[in-house]
Amino acid sequence: MAGSWPALPGRLVVTLCAVAAVTVGAAGCGGDASTPDPPATGTAAAANDATSRPQLLSSSTALPAPPAGSAGDGPTLDCGTAIDTVATPPDEYTVLSGAVAVRTGGGTLQAERDPTVPADSPEAYFAKTGLLVRIGVASTLRLLDAEGQAVASWGRVAMPSTTIHIPACPARPSDGGKGDWLAFAGGYSVASPRCLTVVVTAPGGTDQAFATIPVGAPCPNQPA
Repeated sequence: MAGSWPALPGRLVVTLCAVAAVTVGAAGCGGDASTPDPPATGTAAAANDATSRPQLLSSSTALPAPPAGSAGDGPTLDCGTAIDTVATPPDEYTVLSGAVAVRTGGGTLQAERDPTVPADSPEAYFAKTGLLVRIGVASTLRLLDAEGQAVASWGRVAMPSTTIHIPACPARPSDGGKGDWLAFAGGYSVASPRCLTVVVTAPGGTDQAFATIPVGAPCPNQPA
């Protein structure tokens, strides 16, 4: 990987190895919290995807607006905290609105209890997983019906939130045009293991797509 990775705060540091494994097939990651096992890629990922990818929800489903003045207002993703560039999302990722790719296949995300926060906090459990953002395409990512129950954070943001605004990030000069997708370290935090719905809306709100994410627990009709 060209260049150096940006310093990331707190728990986001542990996601670097996982995202590198997803995006460039890095090896040598261990199984402890600081060096997570890489998810399956290539043929193995395709096999997992066929059996465990959550079904995408209908784009005609009505989506409630986030409460005014709440975490739904959301921070903005810092484009400068991207850790890599890739040509295309891995098989276990789903592209939403042509702007963002999130992991939906490959089995349930491992959610680990964070002993530093209260048990009733929306950040009680953390599941690390990378986010892929298409270069030059702005969007908004939101966790549906998650107020007080879940938040997300990638790169460097002011605070984890149910909504993250994604600007039209430029390409990383150090990557020499090797792909169209920027990779960010981070993940989801939840009050308890659950199935999350991620909604991505393109500029103008005319195009939105969403998918279910198994965070520590399988989604309906999905194997554990």
